[in-house]
Amino acid sequence: MTLDQNLIVFCEPDTLPLLQAMRPKHLLSKTVFIPMSFEDFPLTKYRSQILANRVAKPSPDNRNTASYYLLCMARYAMLKRAIAENPFGSTHFAWLNICIERMGYRNVLELPRVFEINRDKFSTCYIDYQRKEDYLESVMRWGRCSMCSGFFTGNACYMKAFCDRIEAKFLECIEKGYGHADEQLFSLVYFDDPSIFEVYYGDYTEMITNYEWVKERANQPLYLLIKHSYDAGDYNTCLPGCIALWRSWKLGFARLSELEVTHLIWYYEQTLSHLGLPRVLE
Repeated sequence: MTLDQNLIVFCEPDTLPLLQAMRPKHLLSKTVFIPMSFEDFPLTKYRSQILANRVAKPSPDNRNTASYYLLCMARYAMLKRAIAENPFGSTHFAWLNICIERMGYRNVLELPRVFEINRDKFSTCYIDYQRKEDYLESVMRWGRCSMCSGFFTGNACYMKAFCDRIEAKFLECIEKGYGHADEQLFSLVYFDDPSIFEVYYGDYTEMITNYEWVKERANQPLYLLIKHSYDAGDYNTCLPGCIALWRSWKLGFARLSELEVTHLIWYYEQTLSHLGLPRVLE
């Protein structure tokens, strides 16, 4: 709440005074508060259907209740409203979980630099590659996630396009009897059209620190994203991961063991070969 950026804060009406008090007075001109009851968001009407789906196809993870799933889905309605009303005349938008610091204080330290980059395409942290062919059954049913929804960015056009598409995927999956967490829907949007994405790589604790370069826990994208996408034969997803990690290592941001660098070079060269590209590391 002390971030020196334009903030649009959605909150329940009874928490408005608490949040207003957290915002420094000199930043109030950069702040719009929108009190709104959770029950007023359009997708909450599907709570009973989500609950029924979970009886028919139970999930082993009870942390993400139906209400929590709907709360996460509400963020896309918030973003679309922010883009439509655009009180600050912004060209680019970011979603930022208010609890972002619990994922690690380094994420907070990196925030000021991240907001200077202004990527146009929808940009989120790609954590773990999941196969498209068996995604619904292996991921949607069992509660695994692939991309991070705690922080993401994009210009108004790409952000709205993503929000529209993820809400459409929500409805499709509800009809098919699935529905666990909004993050599971990210990959379904990605599978349909990767061209609207500009992803970066890490885990939940790196959702901001790795936005520009792979700085923290560099071996995670090596074995979760690069290896898994290579094994699945998805070389178009594997190659950008190889390039991002290789450049981060070459520039001294990513720390990898000698064996990990050897593995990275192998995946990089093999992926280039499969794509019919010269086996030259950039």
